[in-house]
Amino acid sequence: MRRRTAPTPRLKSSPEPSSRAPYLRLPGFAWDPLSRISSQVRRPTLGHAWRYRRQAASLRRLEPELAGILLSEALSVANVPPSTSWAEAPVAVTAPPAPLTTKQLIPQAMVMRLHTFRRKVAECLATARDGRWRVARTQRPEPFYAAGIDCVLPAGRGWAWRFVKEDELWYPLMPSAWPLEPPETDLDIGAIVDYAEKFGFPDAEIVSFMAHGYPGPDLELWAILGAPHVGALKEPAAFDKCAKKDRDRGWVHHGYSLPPIWPMLANPMNIIVLNDKARMTIDKTMQLVDGVPSYNDSIDLES
Repeated sequence: MRRRTAPTPRLKSSPEPSSRAPYLRLPGFAWDPLSRISSQVRRPTLGHAWRYRRQAASLRRLEPELAGILLSEALSVANVPPSTSWAEAPVAVTAPPAPLTTKQLIPQAMVMRLHTFRRKVAECLATARDGRWRVARTQRPEPFYAAGIDCVLPAGRGWAWRFVKEDELWYPLMPSAWPLEPPETDLDIGAIVDYAEKFGFPDAEIVSFMAHGYPGPDLELWAILGAPHVGALKEPAAFDKCAKKDRDRGWVHHGYSLPPIWPMLANPMNIIVLNDKARMTIDKTMQLVDGVPSYNDSIDLES
């Protein structure tokens, strides 16, 4: 009697990849009709620089939560101010130095270095405005650096100074303190302090910072000036537009032949474009000079 064998099973025809999975039509991937799972495809060969990566989750695959859980689950606590104490203002100096002229404050050799740096930055930006940002990148001067003892003459050492155009004199920077010496701000400090006291706002420290001025990191009196980033050279029109906006709104000091604050720490400016909109940024994380920490590295995050 002839023995009958079971027929070999045949696979049903598997559909080709749909338009919703165009990545399966790309070279370097194989369609597996048995599993129909994209994770089973082989990895791209070395000839392909890209690699498709499946999403780990999707909102379409989430299940609705039970109504009882939603009613009993408390919302996250956020934006709750801490309870702090009022921070007193820095102790005022009773006998600050007298105002100085530029010749009395800054050595002539340092003045010439600053003029040279300003001229090189201007030439770099002019080249960028001509559409030659690659050439402008090679024209960027090295960061300007000067130790504190070299920045000023003996009469001005130990202080930071601010130039006043009206009388063309340099005045020592004094710590601000409300209400006698409030910081330069558009805020109505008196109204803010009265409101916080009236309604018992618990974070008294942040209110005191708004009144006296926010404390900054303790920095040595050195001078560091950085040239604009390459992003600003690639987008010179956007750089000029953003700079003009800041000047028109009174947010910056401008029109000085020398830095209006001396010694000065000026980090590089940059332009980034997100969603077709240009934004001016400043990088305070860069270490421009070896051995000199960046501004952000000098901030005490523990206290």
